[in-house]
Amino acid sequence: RERLCRDRLVAENRSKGIRFWSGKIRQWGNAEEVDLIMVWDVEKACLLLELKAFIDPAEPREIRDRSQEILKGISQIKARKIAHCREPRHLNETIGIDASYRIGYVVGSEGSIGAWFVQDPEVPVITLRHLQWKLDRSGLRETLDWLSGRLYLPNEGKEFERLDLKSTVGPWTLEWYGIKPL
Repeated sequence: RERLCRDRLVAENRSKGIRFWSGKIRQWGNAEEVDLIMVWDVEKACLLLELKAFIDPAEPREIRDRSQEILKGISQIKARKIAHCREPRHLNETIGIDASYRIGYVVGSEGSIGAWFVQDPEVPVITLRHLQWKLDRSGLRETLDWLSGRLYLPNEGKEFERLDLKSTVGPWTLEWYGIKPL
């Protein structure tokens, strides 16, 4: 499934002048397997993706398992980021870039971004559909800004409003909330 996601990203972005690389960077040890790197030489920008793919729908056990798989992807991205910071030469020579390139890291998922508690402030986790939407509207460097600024997340008061709700059944009252799009 991850190969299909990679193939689709390549097909949808090839005409934009982006080049792609996937494979192993042996010097990175346990973090050597790289699912996909998108390189846009015109903008001197790269996006390193850890791809995850899930089949919908999901029952509660699968949702838990998917969240664990997203956590694994986050830890893989962090390990690759550390490996690149320690010795940039390995990645730079492998994909043919220099130190002037900006590099972003993301977990891109087909079908699930995991539960709220697995989200990480350092590593964006986004659906591939949402990522492709942004790539179709802007360049790779602007997409990196969008990801690092976490601008892909909805903002209360701008995109949605929180509604406090009470639900009463017999003697019990449940305080809950809803979300209303703006």
